[in-house]
Amino acid sequence: MTSWLHRCALLLCLFCWMSASYASKVDSFALQSKEQLDVLLASGKRTPLDALTPHGKRRLIQSLRWGRRGLGGFDTGPLLQELDAVQLAEALSFLNGDYLTPGLVAKLIGPPIRLPGPSQRLEDEVKRMAQLADGLAGNRSAPISATSNPLAPDLVSHYERTFGGSMSPSSLIHHPVGDLPLLFEAALLASNLDQNSAATEHVQMVHQELIKRGIDTRRKFDDSVLYVLLAAREFDKARAFASGRPHLAGQTIPEVADPLGSSFTGRSVYELDSSGKLLTRQMVQIDAGLVMTVGTGCHFSNDALAAIRNNPDLQARLRREGLMLLISPRAPVPLSYVAEWNRANPTLPIRVPVNVTEWREIADAGTPEFFLYRKNKVVGHLVGWPGGGQMAELLKLLDIPRD
Repeated sequence: MTSWLHRCALLLCLFCWMSASYASKVDSFALQSKEQLDVLLASGKRTPLDALTPHGKRRLIQSLRWGRRGLGGFDTGPLLQELDAVQLAEALSFLNGDYLTPGLVAKLIGPPIRLPGPSQRLEDEVKRMAQLADGLAGNRSAPISATSNPLAPDLVSHYERTFGGSMSPSSLIHHPVGDLPLLFEAALLASNLDQNSAATEHVQMVHQELIKRGIDTRRKFDDSVLYVLLAAREFDKARAFASGRPHLAGQTIPEVADPLGSSFTGRSVYELDSSGKLLTRQMVQIDAGLVMTVGTGCHFSNDALAAIRNNPDLQARLRREGLMLLISPRAPVPLSYVAEWNRANPTLPIRVPVNVTEWREIADAGTPEFFLYRKNKVVGHLVGWPGGGQMAELLKLLDIPRD
């Protein structure tokens, strides 16, 4: 406990020092547009991103997402893996991401990981896969079928054709060490699309090879493996993985009670008990009803939930429709988020889909999304909850007859 408090105190002092040191640089360094970045890069002037390896810098720049209001997001992976705390703070100021500094600095365990760059062919292949995944994400704004987004299995198949031959212990040992992080990234991307695919095992396989090569996996790699195991509902494996890694000790991994057993077929959900640590599996049937997917950290989900909670008439209508609140079948279980909501809203609890197989029709859902069931099939679908809400659209969806 003493060492933990000492570490927190050091991090707090470091962050305060960095905030003071770089406050004067934010205005002069902070990016305002993609055009400004292009000019800077073409000029050859040094930027805080030059603290990254050439490959890390390329990865970060490729991940930048621009919108009408400027930089909308980026992959923090290269920053977490390759920079020390001072370099990280300066890079985040440059990217208008100062608000991320405390959380990311806390994840800087061990020295920076600075490996040789990967082969150009592998870099191109992973870049192509990331572009396909971006296209899949963009496709989510369109109406979907009652099964799943057809691009998801295509992308997983693409991964297996492109990378499957490299994903065995006997093949991985022949790859240069600089290839391993990108192979890990490719497997992680495919696993996030389908936890039942071979990619989930591949993530763990590449992780083991990194350890064999003497790479300190505490920076991002360990967190990613734990995420994959929790998303795949492999709770026992996740517990065993975290038990030997003190930096993962803060992650609560639930116990599971499964009275249905492994031979059960049908739909089921986990219900979280009041302690926030026990998931109990229960069968559900949806002849006619409404399923809403929600996500922790999604302000559109929070806005939609608030609209339901604060509108007694709408809430009554949704209860008559058999509203069921679910997190994504592909996401790790956000225990504290679910527990907090359920304590405050016991008549509208959030439940956890047991696996993707039982919930294929909502497997690729964003948050929030609404799925109207009639005769156990999805007959209506509503995406998102924009600034003004979608109350009228939701009520119109509910008017679809039961017969």
